[in-house]
Amino acid sequence: MAIRCDRDLPDGPRPPAAIGKPVRTLGERASHALYQSRNGHLPLGGRCGVDQWSPDEVVSHSAWIEIPLAAAPGCWQVEVRMTRQPHNPNLHPSDGLSDRDLYAGVPAGTLEVVARTASATAAPDEGGPPVRH
Repeated sequence: MAIRCDRDLPDGPRPPAAIGKPVRTLGERASHALYQSRNGHLPLGGRCGVDQWSPDEVVSHSAWIEIPLAAAPGCWQVEVRMTRQPHNPNLHPSDGLSDRDLYAGVPAGTLEVVARTASATAAPDEGGPPVRH
């Protein structure tokens, strides 16, 4: 299972979708900010693989979304994709060029990333919220 979070690049010309990934990557390196993040999870912690589920079975799973410290502030789209694939899947050439790659999923919601402040990085015993790195 892949949980992918991404947000639009800052205002400016939009690259063609066919080369969106290398353009985004160059922009991330130039700005030192990330605009896409992906977390992989094994549903149910791997205790019961998706190949063991019956077609009418409802399976409930929750997962943490780890937001990188370099994530650009703003509204991020969250997508989820369930896949049944080998550990190292074969990729298509478009997976290296387009942001709509193998891990693109169905919309699952949004989240707001805010700029970090000094109080947001304080340790829990210092009165600040816990921060998971």
